[in-house]
Amino acid sequence: MRLAIVLLFALSSAVSLKAEAQSTPSDIDRLINQLGDEDFAAREAAITRLVKIGEPALAALKKATQHADPEIRRRARETIVRIEDRAGRELRTIRPGPNAQGDDYRIHALFSGDGRHAIALGGDVVWIDLETGKQVKRLLQTHWPRLAQGLSRDGRFLATSHQTSDRLHVLDTLKMDLVGSCHNPDRFDREKLWRPEIRAAAFSHDGDSIALGGGGKTIRIYDAKTFKELVTIDHGEHELSALAFSPDGQHLASAAVTVGYQDRPVYLWDLKTKKVVKTFTAHDRYICTVLFTPDGKKLLTAGNDGWMILWDVATGKELKRMTHSQTDPDSVIVRAAISPDGKRALTAGGPNRTLRVWDLDTGKTIRVFDTHTAPVGSVAFSPDGRRALSCDAREIKLWKLPE
Repeated sequence: MRLAIVLLFALSSAVSLKAEAQSTPSDIDRLINQLGDEDFAAREAAITRLVKIGEPALAALKKATQHADPEIRRRARETIVRIEDRAGRELRTIRPGPNAQGDDYRIHALFSGDGRHAIALGGDVVWIDLETGKQVKRLLQTHWPRLAQGLSRDGRFLATSHQTSDRLHVLDTLKMDLVGSCHNPDRFDREKLWRPEIRAAAFSHDGDSIALGGGGKTIRIYDAKTFKELVTIDHGEHELSALAFSPDGQHLASAAVTVGYQDRPVYLWDLKTKKVVKTFTAHDRYICTVLFTPDGKKLLTAGNDGWMILWDVATGKELKRMTHSQTDPDSVIVRAAISPDGKRALTAGGPNRTLRVWDLDTGKTIRVFDTHTAPVGSVAFSPDGRRALSCDAREIKLWKLPE
């Protein structure tokens, strides 16, 4: 008997979902008219159905916000908000102002550790109140674009460096103050054209260490409290573009910058032996992002070749390959982020001006946000994973992510 009830419930749910998916414009119009019904239960039932229909009902609902019946107008607006909350929507657009801007791909925006502020990194580092959209603090003023930024796992501390600088500054995102800095001692080699700029930075998951690297072809790891150098790793002939600690702190992933359209490797280093224990090779252009999933079992890489790849860390095998477009030769990914629970990813599409939300289990796109008017250069999840930031050279956008 219990099995029969379960099967009946499953069948009725499937029929209901199919009916919602096949709702016609006349069905939607009928439900909208029902929003003005004298019976409260009928009005609530209409809202529930419209929310389940979702985006296909939005055009008619927006038209209904001009309806002659004030009750229908009010409930149409409420229903639109509920549908957009469920599917994700833009919450706010912020202009960070002069000197917090950069070129198309060198402005970044991150959340503070408490999720209350956006931190814009263009030239200056600027804290912006996400409720009001107003600036509340500005530090490290410079006209040079910022090349490196790393956020501690709890979002409390931010490491950042700008072009031409050999110093990585560490900031407290809650106190909005400078904590200290690490110095990269690599010097410019005129013969080999090595540049000492710091292009990549990463905190260990426990927050005790900071890794940095860049044009000097050396990985340096510092104590995050005393800023004393702990470990130095020779990265060989390759400069670096991205770094990430494994959650257990035993390994470090580094993305190499190579010349021409040859494969760009990602190395997995054993921090005790300072040896490469695995190499991941699939990208043929600049690798912008290297990240571990929170359980440490998978590695996410993304690059200007337009691909985001999920790897099995233990075997080194490719698990999933995702792209904004398989047909557009100009498709790129300029930044990626992983949600705190490791189930989703965000990608910045650069010149296609989109922010894309991915399901990492299926490798499928959940939602595309496309209201930017300039190339998107940065993406970030909020500490609770429910909101996102994206930015171009002029604007930062705050998003409510799909449920």
